[in-house]
Amino acid sequence: LMLPVNAPRCLYRQNHVEGAMNFAHKTGEVNYNPSHYDPVRWAEPTPMPSSVVCGQRLKVIIEKENNFQQPGERFRSWDKARQDRFIARVAEALNAPRVTNEIKKVWLSNWAKADKYLGERLAEVVTITAAM
Repeated sequence: LMLPVNAPRCLYRQNHVEGAMNFAHKTGEVNYNPSHYDPVRWAEPTPMPSSVVCGQRLKVIIEKENNFQQPGERFRSWDKARQDRFIARVAEALNAPRVTNEIKKVWLSNWAKADKYLGERLAEVVTITAAM
């Protein structure tokens, strides 16, 4: 939160002043917040919406899931060079020493469900070691 690019620019206190990863180099008086010289400024109250929402919140099983259509369409929308870069990056991640054969097989299956060509290309470059 206190990295310069992530530091809040809010006038109100956020209680993250002297913590870990504080890169802000403050100069001047000691930081006593709140104080008589620099009182806490409270945010304006947020109005509550007057509209009423009615209905039921249900937790149900989706009858016909399609978890692989959107990723497949996305992959097919890319040009050949981008597809090749994507395959190389996924293959590099799956060929890492700590990735087990079981995890590799699950991922290869999922990518093949998204796009047949993607699954075939990954199967060519991902190494599955023989069971010992």
